[in-house]
Amino acid sequence: MPAFSANDDHENRLIFLHIMKTAGTTLERILKRQYGDLGAIRFYPKKLEDNLREFNELSSAEQNKVNVIMGHFRFGLHRELTGDYKYITLMRNPVDRIMSEYYYILTHPEHELHEPMTSQYKNIADFVRSGMYHLLDNTHTKYLSGMDDLGYGEYSSEAVEIARENLQKHFSFVGITEEFDESLIFLKRMYNWSTPYYIRENVTNNRPKTESLTPEERAVIEEYARMDIELYEHIRSEFEERLSQQDGTFRNEVEAFKLLNGQCVKYFEMAIRVPGDLYLAQYQHVLGVFNNLLKDQHLNEAKTVLSYAIAQFPDAGELIAIAEMLKEHIDNKNRLSKLQRTERLDVDSAMLENVLDEPR
Repeated sequence: MPAFSANDDHENRLIFLHIMKTAGTTLERILKRQYGDLGAIRFYPKKLEDNLREFNELSSAEQNKVNVIMGHFRFGLHRELTGDYKYITLMRNPVDRIMSEYYYILTHPEHELHEPMTSQYKNIADFVRSGMYHLLDNTHTKYLSGMDDLGYGEYSSEAVEIARENLQKHFSFVGITEEFDESLIFLKRMYNWSTPYYIRENVTNNRPKTESLTPEERAVIEEYARMDIELYEHIRSEFEERLSQQDGTFRNEVEAFKLLNGQCVKYFEMAIRVPGDLYLAQYQHVLGVFNNLLKDQHLNEAKTVLSYAIAQFPDAGELIAIAEMLKEHIDNKNRLSKLQRTERLDVDSAMLENVLDEPR
């Protein structure tokens, strides 16, 4: 994975290479909110040539308004564009991703493959073996290598190596679906985003976990995803290494973001009420979550959110005063708790002495 850093100078425009069932639809919505409808545009697989032609016919001034191009396409789009572009993408555990594809079709009768899949194949292993759906074998590797001549279920060490080289040379960031929030905070820091609140999109509800697979089913999926598993494990290892190198401010920001995003529906409602002033909406949302945590006596979580707020809104001087009051409140509560423990210890000691003094 590329050696990304929160302090890197990212002047290049972005291409979001959206691999299906990796939380990419959710990230696309986030990109739209960060860059606007004109700044984040989508290219469509069936209209890719038309999309490219129309974009390349735009003036340089119009093209420069576009910050990110998104879509389901393979690596190589940058070669058809003028200017410097870097890719970003998300990767997901390949077994989990294939299960998500299967159960999406299974639970959507309107999908074109639903009827043939349910009538001809009794389980996921049979469907994967069939080769009926091209997105069930090594999708990560095919997209990231840009190779379009790989047979279904075929293993190619060359394809894996090309994908790894592309990731190293042409990608400014590769996120992990299983650590989506951490991935978003990396992106926020790299590209100076506002807080990337989100509601998960295109999720297959009530889908069985990977643990529900039989040994045979898992073996078949892993056989047809060998390249993806190899590539994913390499990228996941590098991602975890990056995480381990982050300081306490990063971990605090992730924890605060999880708390804030858990109530993000309220933020989106406020953003609608105060259009054009997202700064105010974000500020009000942070204070609202902080007050709720404080009211419920979740003091450590409230402290985490407040620390985040101070970093995000440095001009809001009242936050410093609130932090001082919160610290005093926590200190007093800790002293009271310590005193209560001491009193209980004294009472327990007295009771023990009484027991020992009792005649036998």
